[in-house]
Amino acid sequence: MSQGRKGGSLVTASRALACGREVFAPPGRVSDPQSKGCLNLLKADRARLITCAADLATWLEWEEKTAVKTVQKSLFVDLSKEETALYDLLKEPLSLDKNPLKTKRSVGQVAAELMQMELKGVVRSLAGKRFEQF
Repeated sequence: MSQGRKGGSLVTASRALACGREVFAPPGRVSDPQSKGCLNLLKADRARLITCAADLATWLEWEEKTAVKTVQKSLFVDLSKEETALYDLLKEPLSLDKNPLKTKRSVGQVAAELMQMELKGVVRSLAGKRFEQF
């Protein structure tokens, strides 16, 4: 059996699938033995097809959203004074690393508040430790 059909990447892909994680694979030439593993993952619908970095960004929803959000927040979300101040800073996506500078609180405090706000459904996390209003 060729290395393309049982290489280390396929072991990693199998473990990722077993853990419920998404797997992405680039297509390869059908005639290339090194492409057999990726092609088999794609054929069995066990991996998502990517042909460029933009495909990965699309699948992981990393693109900047420019559309106006029309989702109405719950009318009864109870935010503390600190959470409300942090929420107001998140009108545009903001990095967790920059939030403490603007709030003058520690990274740990801001991270805990963001987690609570995410559980309340008022903010959501984005790639790169960034958060935005939901």
